[in-house]
Amino acid sequence: MADKVRRKAPEKRRLRLIEATLTAFDSHGLAATSVARVAALARVSAGNVHHYFGGKDGLLEAAMLHLMGELHAASLDLLASAKGPLDRLDAFVEANFADAIFTRAICRAWLHFWAEAPHAPELARLERLNRQRNRSNLTAALRQLMPLEAARDLAEEIAATVDGYWAQRAQATSTVTPAKARLLLKAQIRRGILAAGGTLPSTR
Repeated sequence: MADKVRRKAPEKRRLRLIEATLTAFDSHGLAATSVARVAALARVSAGNVHHYFGGKDGLLEAAMLHLMGELHAASLDLLASAKGPLDRLDAFVEANFADAIFTRAICRAWLHFWAEAPHAPELARLERLNRQRNRSNLTAALRQLMPLEAARDLAEEIAATVDGYWAQRAQATSTVTPAKARLLLKAQIRRGILAAGGTLPSTR
């Protein structure tokens, strides 16, 4: 039991540092988020940040991976009950705009990641991986409802819309709520399918 507790302690400390990083992003922005500031928010020494992450770059990568993991876990939970391609598309929307994920603080963190990715190879790799996974999952569901090329085009449109809503949500004056984003994107998906000559399940 004691060994198990000792193993969990570093995991909790890593998570606390990641959460402190996201808090620092939200309050101060990327440029002003330093190792010292994150350590102070997490109430640990700066040495802990260097020990677990190697410095600010490693901390940024870990924070981005954490958010990607949260979003992926939400998607898997929702997809488990999906009964068809439209349900899978709805699950994608629900996961990306879940109340616990589509928050101003998390959206601001994503904006920081996107802005930094062109200058940080590892962040760029993670962003590319996330983008490719989204396009692939969307296309796989859409192609069951419409022609393949149209499915690819609509997948790009959906992904761009998600990015746009996340960018809006990051702003202090945004009026986009999780419920509103879910409603609007689901309607957009259905319009896109029909406009491309696709079909919707008769039970929906």
